[in-house]
Amino acid sequence: MKLITKQLLEDFNKVGKQDGDDNPTVVAKFFNPQGAGTWYATEIDSFRLEKDGEVKVVDTFEELEALIKDKWVMTDICFFGLADILERELGYFMLSELVAFKGRLGMPIERDMYFEQRPLKEVLRDED
Repeated sequence: MKLITKQLLEDFNKVGKQDGDDNPTVVAKFFNPQGAGTWYATEIDSFRLEKDGEVKVVDTFEELEALIKDKWVMTDICFFGLADILERELGYFMLSELVAFKGRLGMPIERDMYFEQRPLKEVLRDED
């Protein structure tokens, strides 16, 4: 399963940066199907791209699109949101970290394909 899709990128772009919002919209939910670990992504902080051994980090979709047109390849995404593992904590997490994780039985992190965007406080109320 792909953790990030073109549609999700478009959704993150529409929501934009939510700095200072005390009830940001959760765009995507990732989870460990074998145990503890749920990540609620509210925004994309930055993108990592590579071309010919060079690395660039950009923080806007406009910069991302321009570099992709110039044959740069997106290699990672830095999300901001809520991580609920042993306790809940707001912070940054990387797509590469989610992809690299393998549980005890070798199962990867999954994306909740049926998750619908809604405010973080509503998501947490529904999860409790």
